[in-house]
Amino acid sequence: MSLLKFPKKLKFVTAGAVLVLAFAAQVFAETSPAIKPFKDWKSEKIQQVQSRIFANKTQADALKTKKAQEVSTAQKHPDIRIKSTTPALDQLIQFYEKQVDEEQWNLEVAQDLSVTDYVALYLGLQAAKNRFQLAAAQMSPSDVAELLEAYSSNLGMQAPAENVANISAYPLSQHLQASGAAKPSASATNQRGSN
Repeated sequence: MSLLKFPKKLKFVTAGAVLVLAFAAQVFAETSPAIKPFKDWKSEKIQQVQSRIFANKTQADALKTKKAQEVSTAQKHPDIRIKSTTPALDQLIQFYEKQVDEEQWNLEVAQDLSVTDYVALYLGLQAAKNRFQLAAAQMSPSDVAELLEAYSSNLGMQAPAENVANISAYPLSQHLQASGAAKPSASATNQRGSN
């Protein structure tokens, strides 16, 4: 027996409120897509490649087993004429082994994925307007630093130490000429003076 008794109207209101909240949560979840953090995205890519490697190795091994059984049967019963599928099996085995080799290369690429790859290959394809904000909130400081370094190098910026080295290697006048701030030529000075 229940200690609390609710009026029937309150039960319907409570049930209705729960349904409205559940619907609102579902709509919010659909309109605010989850953005995978960099590490999860990279791990997913690595796992996808590893599963393809495993599937291709499994296929190649199964075909090798079938080929070995076929050869063994032919050797045990030389008097029985068995249609050999060995050439077709060899082609399939080569195909799956080539797939394994390609996927091994893909695995190396996946293991070397960087934050800049994440931005270009994953975030760039997301439809959410706030995708960069969501991703930035999940990034580690080292991920943010790597991203900023890549951005600055794309802008053609050099590290401060390189700039200082370049400036000190030239006399000031040569540096000004190299940067486009050279002093006016003698003919330009003469033209100004004649005006």
